[in-house]
Amino acid sequence: MIRRIIREPMLHFLLLGGLFFCGYQYLNPDYHSQDQHIVVVDREALLTYLQNHARMFDQESVEQELDSMSPQQLDQLRRDFVREEVLYREAKALQLDQNNYATRLRMIQQIEMITRGFIESQTSSLTEQDIQSYYDKHLPDYYVQPNITFTHVFFNSERRGAVRARRLAEDMLVTLNRDKVSFDSAPGFGDRFLYHLNYVNKTSEEIASHFGSAMQRGVFALEPSDTRWYGPFASPYGYHLVMVTRRAAGYQPDLEQIHQRVEQDALQQSREERYDAVIARIIATYRVIGGAQ
Repeated sequence: MIRRIIREPMLHFLLLGGLFFCGYQYLNPDYHSQDQHIVVVDREALLTYLQNHARMFDQESVEQELDSMSPQQLDQLRRDFVREEVLYREAKALQLDQNNYATRLRMIQQIEMITRGFIESQTSSLTEQDIQSYYDKHLPDYYVQPNITFTHVFFNSERRGAVRARRLAEDMLVTLNRDKVSFDSAPGFGDRFLYHLNYVNKTSEEIASHFGSAMQRGVFALEPSDTRWYGPFASPYGYHLVMVTRRAAGYQPDLEQIHQRVEQDALQQSREERYDAVIARIIATYRVIGGAQ
């Protein structure tokens, strides 16, 4: 039992960490100085802590958040701050922040977050002219694709053979139309399909990805009807009988119809452009020597 414990890798790790910690204390006698072990929990410290964790860059909002806390919430905030501060100091004392790529990335993320926060606070709205200009330049992004709603009855050609699957589909087409089988009753007929039984408001691209381009074109050419079945249509998987209940043509919506969406997209692009410009200005203050060949 003792030998097995001694061989545990985790034990080796803890022992090594302990030796490293003790060695650092010996080489750095000031590590346990009085100042090092004093954590000041004042209003300014809590505001900074809350601001960083909530990612709030409006000082007034942070102060309101702090002042609105109950005694229990405030006590928990103090404990969380002290825990983080103590662990941060211990990590710093062990020089865990030195030559650590993960720390480097976190520092980069922090400066990016701060920069974006200031940009967002300064870019809260756009003029109607800006929004209209953005919409005019990005019309294809807002085009509403043609879409269709249908159900289908499927006959698997791999399982039944292509000839038999088609014949069964042809015979079933007569039955479905004769008995006026409804949209909702489709699950009671045919074989199980790899994808879906009902397709609601799906684009031509989505239909082609499930049934192939040939069937997609055939289905989109049908006139909607809640009493009529069509087919058979061939797909890479077999044969399908289809009832189309809705088909909508594609269209370009007016700006008024999607104003809020366009405004948010335009605002996001404006912020990204400002962010890139700020980073570019910072980079320009550095002299870069050498480069990839």
